[in-house]
Amino acid sequence: MNVVTTISLLALMGYGEVVSGQPSYSQRSLHTFTNMIRVDPMAWKNEYPCNSNSWSSSERSAKDPLYYHSGLTEIAQLHSEDMESGGFMSHDSSDGTSFSARVWPYYEGNTIGENVAYGYSDTWSVVVDGWMCSSGHRSNIMESDFEDMGAGVEAHYYTQDFGGGASTGPYPVAMGTHTPERPLQTVTFYTTWNSSQAPALLAVETPDGCLEMSELAGETSQGAWSLETDAGSGCVAYRFFYEAADGTTGSLPTNGSYQYGGSCALWVSDVSAQCEPGTGVDTGTGADTGTGADTGEEEWQRPPLDSNTLETTGCACTSAQAHTHALSLVLLGIPLLIRRRRNA
Repeated sequence: MNVVTTISLLALMGYGEVVSGQPSYSQRSLHTFTNMIRVDPMAWKNEYPCNSNSWSSSERSAKDPLYYHSGLTEIAQLHSEDMESGGFMSHDSSDGTSFSARVWPYYEGNTIGENVAYGYSDTWSVVVDGWMCSSGHRSNIMESDFEDMGAGVEAHYYTQDFGGGASTGPYPVAMGTHTPERPLQTVTFYTTWNSSQAPALLAVETPDGCLEMSELAGETSQGAWSLETDAGSGCVAYRFFYEAADGTTGSLPTNGSYQYGGSCALWVSDVSAQCEPGTGVDTGTGADTGTGADTGEEEWQRPPLDSNTLETTGCACTSAQAHTHALSLVLLGIPLLIRRRRNA
């Protein structure tokens, strides 16, 4: 498939809609956590295993969240799968295809970048413990020229592909997720908001109600939001619904709903419409209490903002060098790679 055909097909998809299994739960989580860092990087300073006081002023300053780009997501996932299958970590593919030759056919902008990593236990850890404590990788995550992102997760191989110049947005709610993947009793939802003003309403809409979210970090016009509520049971469909200050409404995904629960589809075409104007907002505990989606184990939950004291032992961070070559370094014994490229 050529570049024009690929980009044309991607443009037909609804924003955030799951197509051919993407974005998966892991892809949405990696993307959402990256955006939560971008909108307020210093809100999480007690969770970084390195001293954030040494970061540049730009790296310590809020940036717009990155938009979901299905092309970057597809190629990031293919690269993580390629690395996992071959048991290697590199910006080049197993067949020798270079980073730029691999990514450009899937992106219509003029700037691309990539972070890869291996060995981290989950998507929060690879962002906070890994990439944000490595100068070059942190620079990519906090780069203001980047507007779009695609995430790839396969086993413990992680890829972030960044892009700029494609004019993808604006979408006030760029990406969102829930945790743990298969909730048993409670579930926490995360997303980011980015607009000129605070939302009149930002909520999680389920078949049982319209559950208003609370600001977690950042500013009301640009920040991270969350909601913890009862998980319910069976397959639970949800979407992130918003009403902007000017009365405009929208949702993530723009079509249908995400879904969690054992053996449940990632996306369904139905929406509950509980948050539509005139239906009211539920400020209670959310879905009916149940035994959970399945009998699996509880998974990762983000620690609270005021958790542990900042560790000052530092990390093996090396300054990024020229944008056109790879920088390989080891952080806490786990390998990471970075690359960035701009079209002339």
